[in-house]
Amino acid sequence: MGSLSIKDLIECGRERLGLKLVAGTSGTTRELMNLSIQIFDEKNSASAKQLRREEIVIIGQHDVSWLASLSENECQEILHDILSADIPLIILSNVLHVPDSLLHFSEQKSVPLFTSNLNVFSLESRLIGLLREKIAHTVIINGVFVEVFGMGVIITGDSGIGKSECGLELVTRGHKLIADDVIEIQKRKDGMLSGYSIELTRYFMEIRGLGVINIKSLFGVAAVSDVADINIMVEFIKWEEGALFDRMGTEELFHMIMGIQIPLIKAPVRSGGSMATIVEIVARNEILKKNNYLASRDLAERISDKIKRESQ
Repeated sequence: MGSLSIKDLIECGRERLGLKLVAGTSGTTRELMNLSIQIFDEKNSASAKQLRREEIVIIGQHDVSWLASLSENECQEILHDILSADIPLIILSNVLHVPDSLLHFSEQKSVPLFTSNLNVFSLESRLIGLLREKIAHTVIINGVFVEVFGMGVIITGDSGIGKSECGLELVTRGHKLIADDVIEIQKRKDGMLSGYSIELTRYFMEIRGLGVINIKSLFGVAAVSDVADINIMVEFIKWEEGALFDRMGTEELFHMIMGIQIPLIKAPVRSGGSMATIVEIVARNEILKKNNYLASRDLAERISDKIKRESQ
């Protein structure tokens, strides 16, 4: 578990969270160590007394207006309860006007006060994701994660394009399922990325027409794994007549996850084609690349040699 300074949060959250610092600048050197977030609710103003230490507090527009309507003593009592929980910062969601009482409290107690143009629930969701990424070094993405020939392959693409069906076919060919739909990715100290399934859906797949199936129960323990390194991503894209694709494989694409580049292959999906075979070839080809062999380079060298011989 790492940490994130409030100054860094300002930089990271300016675009992703719409954050704007309005008071309490002197408190921005503090380090955030906690992933916990509390949404303040006037219906349960006693919740201010129950805040866990170092929680980030979000206050929505309605509740900011309610605080502003209180007497000075009532407002100060609630703000004192917030302060006693050692709150690192407060974010006001989608507010039109910041009450003077909050501005004064923020400056006096060195508690950074932010505004955001997002609604409470969008702000909470994005903030959780940002904190998980920066503090826990963990992100969540959607897709199917399989281990093919020892290579961790994440399959992404639009809903309904056939990711889970491809994953199921790969399992029937002897490969392993790590996660279906929700993939938790963690950045390790060695700079590598590991992929997991969340505990709630571990070993389960949703297949259209069949419903939910349990891969471990159907195929045995050898067909599943709890974790694998992430080596490559394959993005399924809908085939369109006339669309341009890299036919030689000379264009290298990458997908960035927490600052780590993951090789990316864009694979067009056509009716009647076996995407499981494509994924197997992608995995085998990545193994060859790791051994410093590129088929496109080999072919280009052969063509160049032939041209040179014929020109002599």
